[in-house]
Amino acid sequence: MLTVLGFCSSWLAHVVIFRLFTFGAGRRACPGEVLAKNRLFLIITSLFQAFRFLPTQGEMAPNHDPRTFKLSLALQIKEYEVVAQPRKLGQY
Repeated sequence: MLTVLGFCSSWLAHVVIFRLFTFGAGRRACPGEVLAKNRLFLIITSLFQAFRFLPTQGEMAPNHDPRTFKLSLALQIKEYEVVAQPRKLGQY
């Protein structure tokens, strides 16, 4: 007999496993995974250091609760526009 809780936990386990296959697995794993993740981290943090990202005038940012995101291979937030405002020197 399959309980609802057992179904949910097995379903969530499959979702977590799919999230780990971005760079492949086993013998076919991407050898540049660590380099790619480090470069992405550096690029994104340098953008956040140089700019302030604000919603466009008169619009609100969407809900950032992950439970409301669209579920697919990766969680997807609703699209919205932002304005990149340059930071002044020494303003963090």
